Amino acid sequence: MATYPFRQALGGAEMFHHGLMGTDGITPTLGGREFQQTIDEIDRLDLAALSLPAAPVAVAATPAPIAVATLTSPEPAAFSGPVAPPVVPIAAVLPVAAPAGVPAACVGLVFDFEQLWWFKILPQSSRWSYERMLRLWYAALSRLGCAVKVLRPDQAWPADIPMIVCPGLQMVDESIVEKMQAYAAGGGHLVLTCRTALMDKTGQFFEGPIAKPILPLIGGTIEAYDSLPEGMSAKVDLDGKEYEWGVWGDLLYNEEATRILAKYDDQFYEGAAAVIQHKVEVGVVTYCGVFGEEAFTNALAEKLAAQAKIPTTLLPSRVQILRRGPYRILLNYTTGSVEAPAPARTKFMVGTRKVEAAGVAVWKE
Repeated sequence: MATYPFRQALGGAEMFHHGLMGTDGITPTLGGREFQQTIDEIDRLDLAALSLPAAPVAVAATPAPIAVATLTSPEPAAFSGPVAPPVVPIAAVLPVAAPAGVPAACVGLVFDFEQLWWFKILPQSSRWSYERMLRLWYAALSRLGCAVKVLRPDQAWPADIPMIVCPGLQMVDESIVEKMQAYAAGGGHLVLTCRTALMDKTGQFFEGPIAKPILPLIGGTIEAYDSLPEGMSAKVDLDGKEYEWGVWGDLLYNEEATRILAKYDDQFYEGAAAVIQHKVEVGVVTYCGVFGEEAFTNALAEKLAAQAKIPTTLLPSRVQILRRGPYRILLNYTTGSVEAPAPARTKFMVGTRKVEAAGVAVWKE
């Protein structure tokens, strides 16, 4: 763990960058006290359980030490505001055994800079945003308490991750499609979205039907696609509930053995498939042909995680749970209190079951 700077500069371009010590060089700043508090909290953890290598200790001759103030770790201040924030209960789902070597709720999310750059050059729709699509899926998975592992198209995908989401992987080559096929055929749940496999790696359309390389995987065809004007939206139905979309929508036709999970619910597209799901050997491929809003992405992610038997812990917005070895770390970025979904009689290493605004709790499972 490193930080910069130790003492705040008295002049120059970085003079307003606070350090661990203030402008007198010896008095700990707020950041300095928090830094010491972090060190104290880390000392309470068993680092060996995290399989972290021990840091080498360098010994060198030093001049006589300079007397400085000792950093102390104050008790974190309780949230104060005009209205006392309510405690938000977190609904936990009973855990399911995960594949060996993989965190119980690990999900892969594929990101590629080449896709990002191409979408910047030719977004096609003024509303299209590859970054936003990634954020929506990342947030939806994190909301379920999943540990999200970011993957690249050109790296090996762990076969024992139960679900991998590939948002907007528009440019593909044969090796990427083979990777998708192998992952799904081996028992994984592969999630593809609109604007997947439209082009080769040079940015040229494939000679053939739309998204030709993945049609055998998704178990359907894409007849057309559309994007609504700014400020307009339409409806898509998922499990009897309506959600908004407007950025992009594929007009899908499913094969006989392919399930329809969601349909367009109004306008020209009414009744057409929006999300389809196809079995590939012992695995599953879900194709989401619609770029929906946050509520839709959250609902679909929750449904697919349940199908993949991924243990989930439904979290309020802006609350995260991280998994580090045997430890669970809850980060509360909200302005209210939340309750940590730890088992009964859990001993908290840091914090308590009630986690205040901007607070943290660490416990062992």
